[in-house]
Amino acid sequence: MISLSSAVRLHRPPKSGTAALASKAMLAELDASPKPGLVDHFDTGSHSDMDYALFRRSAGAIAPYFHSMEARARGRPASPELFAELREIGKGAEEAMFAETSGINTHKGQIFLFALLIAAAADTLQTQPYVRPRRDHLSAALRRMTAGIVRRELTDELKRRPVRTNGEKLYVRYGSAGIRGEAEEGFPAIFYTGQPAYAAALADGLSSNDAAVDTLLQLICVCDDSTLLHRVGHEGLRMMQRMSRMVLDAGGMRTPQGRTEVEKMNRRCIELNMSPGGSADLLAGTIFVHGLLCGEYKCD
Repeated sequence: MISLSSAVRLHRPPKSGTAALASKAMLAELDASPKPGLVDHFDTGSHSDMDYALFRRSAGAIAPYFHSMEARARGRPASPELFAELREIGKGAEEAMFAETSGINTHKGQIFLFALLIAAAADTLQTQPYVRPRRDHLSAALRRMTAGIVRRELTDELKRRPVRTNGEKLYVRYGSAGIRGEAEEGFPAIFYTGQPAYAAALADGLSSNDAAVDTLLQLICVCDDSTLLHRVGHEGLRMMQRMSRMVLDAGGMRTPQGRTEVEKMNRRCIELNMSPGGSADLLAGTIFVHGLLCGEYKCD
């Protein structure tokens, strides 16, 4: 039996609304193939303890908690207080994830990210539920919820106690604030790199799969990916960014040469234990935001 933090009520798995869109985006990120260094349909990338089936089970265990987040956020303005409540629901989602995966972290970053994005969507949709939200409204709502989070949860917190988590270690060693830093800035990687790249790829006629792979490469180029930093350090991160740019310059998923280069990049990532997990989380968020901007949701 999974205990829910703060007696959070667990809703049915989402069938409509922004919660369903979040689950759809999570699975679209997983399904995108080939993803260099990451678990996908073809292989397990640089991960010996994870596979595609495990990620599918994890996503299924998490999905009902997105519905609970949507229900809690509906009709409420974006605020730090609302985000704190959704993070409590997120703790229950993490417990469900770890129970399903026997303690393996498959989606912790995406739980944090979608708590914010679902709340931002609720804020922008509460007065006009059938009007497509605007990216500036969504980004502003995100910034309101997360103002000062890096100072509170990293800078000030680490003055009071020793470093515990990988994210904290990266902040101390490299000054990288990870997903907290992205969130505090309103996820610029999603709104100004990911979503425009994804929309342009689809407009050029790429399939949703190929658009997602190209978008992942674009995100790697601009993101200080915390998973990469943890695995291969700053130099490894920069190498991954150079490889991503070379693949895109070769045409990415738009050309046969680019597709070949994606496969070569994946083999190189596996050799060097490189995994752009932080960029993958941003890809999931990108697909969610694109759906919002295009009206790909149905209110309950």
